[in-house]
Amino acid sequence: MVHNGLVIRENIELAWANGTNWDRPQRPRGPVIIQGDYGPIAIRNMTVREWKGDTNLLNLPPEGFNSLFNGKDFTGWNANAKVQQMWAIEDGVLKSPELLEEWGADLVTEKKYSNFVLMADYRMPTASDSGIHFRDFLPAMKGKIGDAEQFNLRSGAGTGHLESFFLIPEVMKLPKPQHPKIKSIDPEIGKWHTIKLTVVGQTVSAEVDGDVIIERFEYPPGILSMEPSHLRFQKHRFVEGRPGVRNPCSIEFRNIFIKELEDEDEEAAQTSGLNVPPPSFTALFNGKNLEGWHTPPLVQEFWSIEDGVLKSSGLIETWGASLATKKHYRDFVLLLDFRMPTISDSGINFRRLIPEIPGFGDMEQFNLRSRGGMGHLESYYFLPKETAMKVGLKEEHKPHVRHIDPEVGVWHTVKLIVKGRTFSAEFDGEVLHDNFQYHDWMLNMEPAPIRLQKHIVVHGDNLNHWATTPANGNLRCAAGSHAQHAFA
Repeated sequence: MVHNGLVIRENIELAWANGTNWDRPQRPRGPVIIQGDYGPIAIRNMTVREWKGDTNLLNLPPEGFNSLFNGKDFTGWNANAKVQQMWAIEDGVLKSPELLEEWGADLVTEKKYSNFVLMADYRMPTASDSGIHFRDFLPAMKGKIGDAEQFNLRSGAGTGHLESFFLIPEVMKLPKPQHPKIKSIDPEIGKWHTIKLTVVGQTVSAEVDGDVIIERFEYPPGILSMEPSHLRFQKHRFVEGRPGVRNPCSIEFRNIFIKELEDEDEEAAQTSGLNVPPPSFTALFNGKNLEGWHTPPLVQEFWSIEDGVLKSSGLIETWGASLATKKHYRDFVLLLDFRMPTISDSGINFRRLIPEIPGFGDMEQFNLRSRGGMGHLESYYFLPKETAMKVGLKEEHKPHVRHIDPEVGVWHTVKLIVKGRTFSAEFDGEVLHDNFQYHDWMLNMEPAPIRLQKHIVVHGDNLNHWATTPANGNLRCAAGSHAQHAFA
């Protein structure tokens, strides 16, 4: 049983009959019943796929990938005596629960890999420490922490750290901007989690449970070798805890898949998955140029495209550099990713407004703001008091949004749904607006362009930041949870 992406029940065997139903006739098939005995409930997106009874579902690679672990034995791995002593295979899962006194029980692939996409499930039954080693270090880095880079798997907010940057030799100390920016996460102990590691040239990206924690980090010179290396899944030696307590660092792996990338695939791999629309969606941005967008001189001056990402980092004093689609939309679902490299302000404009709002413009705006305004609908926020009184607008009839400050420097995903005068919105999967109904006097029903705002320069502390800041974001398109697409 999975709730919001989290496994909360796994492989629970149910009795043939239970509770007060012991005498009820048992049938091999029956209806699915949605209970509604005690109050209101709302349900949507309900689908079903009939299970055919196949239990061999683990370690089957997705299309384009190969399995590193077959679920049965150590084929494809260098399984020395210590590995066979410390690792067991149970029900298609690699398990190492016992305490290791000295290093030497890491699982090492027989084959070497250079550029690849690696996917694997892991679980820590208790607080633990492990990691995945890839690519050898260059000579200046070798010795102090081993011979290869490690993507860390560690409970207590250590997952995703690249070990090389903790122990760089003194002569190679790097300024902070050259260190990887890693989103802090602490995966729940006892649950299965999925990692995706992409290594291309000197660039590394990583996801955990679909959440991007390392976004195309490019190594500085002198650290990472370009030569193919073995992949190594770490069995950590015991860790000292309280006096007399030794943590065995238990770890489990399953579904270990790899896709090798040839040299000619490297450029494509850098943007693989970006700007590819989900089924029934259409990409508004193709990742290469501004086809389908209006491109007045200010847009050409203040927007650039790099590696499938729309970027705008310059300061602009006057309005006029927002990106607007050539096509007009009325009812649609819009998905897009945005990132604000610094504290910033932007927004998504759609549908024209009926009342005149001096100094605001004539389109509705869903706000993208790093401080104090994420998700606000600007029409109600800026509506003149005289107009509000004239139409009898009360405070409880306005849209209200929980306060969110999106983390700066990290990619976020928004989803907007506009149907008639009904509006819904999600931010990183969290519902901000749930079927908010616009007043008849507020939102025009005619199709209009979708516009991505390039904000003019903001001075002072309007964004709680005492500086002149370029108020903008980076936008990109991609498949699944990373998308900028419209479905009309």
